[in-house]
Amino acid sequence: MQSIIGDHGHGYGVMQIDVGSFPDWCHSGQWKNVEAGVLKGAQVLDMKRDAIRLSQGQRISVGGRSFTGKAITNDADLIRVAVAAYNSGTWAYYNFSTNGDPDKTTTGHDYSADTLARQQAFQAFMNS
Repeated sequence: MQSIIGDHGHGYGVMQIDVGSFPDWCHSGQWKNVEAGVLKGAQVLDMKRDAIRLSQGQRISVGGRSFTGKAITNDADLIRVAVAAYNSGTWAYYNFSTNGDPDKTTTGHDYSADTLARQQAFQAFMNS
């Protein structure tokens, strides 16, 4: 496994941590360590999930647009929106809240669906 700088210079390491959101971590060189990168990615995903949980029913702004965060009533949707937010930030929750599709502005317009499908494939492989 190789840690790289990708996403046109914005994503660092195996988990492609965003330099705009986490400049200190990215510039520290920790991104070169795969284990540190995976742990940071898990921390970022956890932060996204917590932010979404706290934003439900609240008035939120993103990109000059304001919306009320839709209630998320099950864990599957919360994970789906958090994974999409890992890629597109608050836009994922905006899209989920306004049209039900957190992937509308993600890479490939299917980031969470693709990521969660890969997670299931890895889990099946690890269990075999």
